[in-house]
Amino acid sequence: MPPLAGQTMTVGENLKRIRLLKGLKLDELCAGICSISQLSKIENGKAQVRDEQLFRFAERLGMSVEMLRATDSFLDRLRDQLKLAQRASAVQQDERAIEMSRAVAEQAKAHGYLDLFVEATFLEGSLLRKLMRWQDSVALLNGLLDSELQLELYCRGEIWGELGHAHLQAGDKAESLRCFMKAVELMSDVPQGHPRELTICFQLSIILYEITDYRTSLYYAREVNRIATEQSMNLWRLRSHTMSALNLFFMGEQEQCFEILTAMLQEAEKNQLVGQIGSGCVNLGHLHKLAGDLVKARNYLERGVMHLELMEIQYMHMSTSPYLELADVSERLGQDEKALHWLGRAEEWMVSMPAPTYLFESSGARIRAKIHVKQGKWQQGLTCLRKALALYEKHNAFLEGYETAVEIAELMEQQNDPQTPEMYRRAFQLYRRYQEAVGWSHGPVFERRAYLS
Repeated sequence: MPPLAGQTMTVGENLKRIRLLKGLKLDELCAGICSISQLSKIENGKAQVRDEQLFRFAERLGMSVEMLRATDSFLDRLRDQLKLAQRASAVQQDERAIEMSRAVAEQAKAHGYLDLFVEATFLEGSLLRKLMRWQDSVALLNGLLDSELQLELYCRGEIWGELGHAHLQAGDKAESLRCFMKAVELMSDVPQGHPRELTICFQLSIILYEITDYRTSLYYAREVNRIATEQSMNLWRLRSHTMSALNLFFMGEQEQCFEILTAMLQEAEKNQLVGQIGSGCVNLGHLHKLAGDLVKARNYLERGVMHLELMEIQYMHMSTSPYLELADVSERLGQDEKALHWLGRAEEWMVSMPAPTYLFESSGARIRAKIHVKQGKWQQGLTCLRKALALYEKHNAFLEGYETAVEIAELMEQQNDPQTPEMYRRAFQLYRRYQEAVGWSHGPVFERRAYLS
């Protein structure tokens, strides 16, 4: 008797779950029954199983045919609980979301639902990173990669990508780049129609942006937009537009970039999406700063901060970076008192952060250095820059270290310091280490922040 509609996937899921729970490989279960490729297709719902095959599978697994055909209501309940965890995170209830995802992972593992176990554990790892518990996130994600679970290539790639973000924020930028390159290697051939095509493409877009491969990042951002538009997923569509605009900016298409971001901001305002308004204004402010329009940059940044403060954003990247941006713009406009004010606001946030803040501390030190130098306080300026350089080198942030070493060398050269050539050599060494970490020789790219709500 052929399976009922929808039963092929149930039988396949049950076969895979019980096979893995009993520690059997594909060839061990299918020997003498069907080919390995046929069993793989059955487990993934891409082929039907004949009655005589099902009987022999059940016999080999030590259970009844009825059990293999049964719809698992408990599994459905666990999936619903994981969806609730994701929704809890969407409304900023991240601690609760971690508890829920951890509970799902424990139950899923105990009952042999290994795919769901991986999904729930991955969610917990990403939430831990979001809450700046980066070492916990790294340990959890490494545990997944080090396990004997037979993870799909794309799944391993997503874990490597999330691990890269955790290392980046925890303070090891070189290790983060290594993880990012591994993720790209595993995920770059995702086929159209894959169940996780949207999230994989978005992860790839972010990772490739981080390692300055803007053209390929733009390709994946547009793929996300295509899928999100087809499936009427508005938030993902907005995120894809943000990534497209950022990549276009660094590819020299500034006018197109600003058109996209301005249209997104207008849409967010129309729908009263406060978080999207805040992040949109900060993105526009940051890019106008890079384009040289400091007044427009300041106006957007101040508006962005106002909206983000309304939401009481608690995450370091969104709560600290806009203040540093405003400090930088104010310094460039010659408004040093305002710059110091915004630096103070940023430092207030950093003091309250229960995690490393090296990227923000070093950015603040570089802005203070500029103010000192303008006031003729060369030594104080050099002290601030050396502090920033030490932080970058400690955390393997080679590209930022290179930029800072060049700034130091230029100041030393103006003072006829005999150690200037040595500082230039140090800068060159840092850039070479950056190239080695990334695995290619792109030119240096500066200030590539992205604010994704």
